[in-house]
Amino acid sequence: MIVWGGYSGSSGYGSKPLNTGGRFNPATGTWSPISDKQAPSARYEHFAVWRGEEMIVWGGLDGTKGPRSGGRYRPADDTWVPGATNGAPDFASRDDAVWTGEGMLVYNEKLSAYYEPGFYSWDGIPNNWQRHYFGENNSEALPLEDPDADGQNNWQEYVAGTNPTNAEPSLILGIHQAPGQLRRFEIIFSPRFDGRNYTLLYIAS
Repeated sequence: MIVWGGYSGSSGYGSKPLNTGGRFNPATGTWSPISDKQAPSARYEHFAVWRGEEMIVWGGLDGTKGPRSGGRYRPADDTWVPGATNGAPDFASRDDAVWTGEGMLVYNEKLSAYYEPGFYSWDGIPNNWQRHYFGENNSEALPLEDPDADGQNNWQEYVAGTNPTNAEPSLILGIHQAPGQLRRFEIIFSPRFDGRNYTLLYIAS
């Protein structure tokens, strides 16, 4: 059993949040301390889920605010790995978090979020898509990057279904006069992919 965080003293703003913890072995009835090196900042009412080889800690309260941070604790070598904050929710505490087998699903009142451990966490693009084009832990895979310099960032490439590492093809939108019709125009965009719905928004003049 792993215990981490919480507070000492009375609850509320007079309490002192903690970033320490321990591991209890029921077979031997003994406790051992948890390393605090690179541990998340002190907090209570945070989320904690077990993913088979490490504990993920996220959110919570520290007496004055809700930390937008977390970490992953590995009991095998007693180490912490800081949690990525790319696209993470601004606040999460108290309610529910579960491990789905691939990621942590968080629900807090009307807030829901999904965290898959790794460099690409919380950024809004499926991790498998990023790994497919960029491999593991590549900064060029982040949503606002444009590694192929075609003027469309990775988020736009993902939505369009195009290859973010190749400037050809990129999503192109054009408005052209219809052949032989002075008052009629055609909207042409390409490439188009099966399984995607394309919606045109316009303002009538």
